[in-house]
Amino acid sequence: MKLHSHFGDSTAFKLHRAILIYGADTGGGHTAIATLHNIEPNAAGIPEIQPGACVSSEAVQDLALTLLEKSARLELLPPALLALGLKGMLWHCPPAINPIWFSPHTNKGESNPGKEALRKLSGDRVPHPHLLFHAKLHGLEVYALRGDSKPTPASRLYQAPYWNISEEGSLCIGTARIPKSPSPSHIPAIEKGFFESNFTHSNCHDHRLVDYPGGHDALWPSLKGKRRFPDTALVPLKHGKKPLKLSDLL
Repeated sequence: MKLHSHFGDSTAFKLHRAILIYGADTGGGHTAIATLHNIEPNAAGIPEIQPGACVSSEAVQDLALTLLEKSARLELLPPALLALGLKGMLWHCPPAINPIWFSPHTNKGESNPGKEALRKLSGDRVPHPHLLFHAKLHGLEVYALRGDSKPTPASRLYQAPYWNISEEGSLCIGTARIPKSPSPSHIPAIEKGFFESNFTHSNCHDHRLVDYPGGHDALWPSLKGKRRFPDTALVPLKHGKKPLKLSDLL
C-alpha cells in the first residue's frame, strides 16, 4: 500500500508516540488490548519505544484530538439536531413544500400511465411530510413522522413515501450529492442533496410505500397545488413485532 500526502515544504515530522496492539485467541473469539508509548531518543539519538500503559478513553480522546486538530473545533448545533455521536447523527425536517424529481426506470416500449404522471410532475413543488434523517458513517436513512412537533424518543416512525428508500429506511444514493461525513454543518447540504435527487425506482418489494388509493404513483401527482402532505397516507414501520420508534435508532 502506498500513501502520498503533502504538508508543505517546511514541515518536519518526527516519531512521537506508538500504539502497540496485542491479540490473543481465546477459543471463543479474538481478544485484543492496546498500549500507548512515548518515543524518546537513546544515547545514540535513535528513537526508542518507552514503557507504555493500556490505552484509556482519555488517551484515545487525546490521540484523536491530535490527529484531528483542525476539525476538533467547537461547532454550533442547529435546532433540528436530535442526537449526535461518533457514528452519526439524527435530525428532523418539518413538513415543507419543496420540489420533487422523478426519472422513472422504464423498459423499452413500456407504457405506464403512473410513471408518466410522475415524469410530468418532476421539478414541481409539492408538500413533503415531516422527515427524520439518520446520517451514518456509511449511508443515509430517511423516515417519516406524523405531525409538526419536534420528535421525542417515543415518536413512531413511518415509511418515507419515496422511491429509492427501503423498508429499513436506507436511501439508495443514486444521483444525490450528499456529503459523506455526518457533521452538523453538513445538514443543509444533505437535505439539499436529498430533495434535488431523482427518484428512479421502488426499493420496497414486499412493503407498501404509502396507504393511498392507487399507491405511490397516484399520491404524488395528487399533491400538486396542495399545501399539506396527508399524514394518513404514511405507513407505520415495525421493529420486530413492535412499532418502530426513534429510540430504536439510538
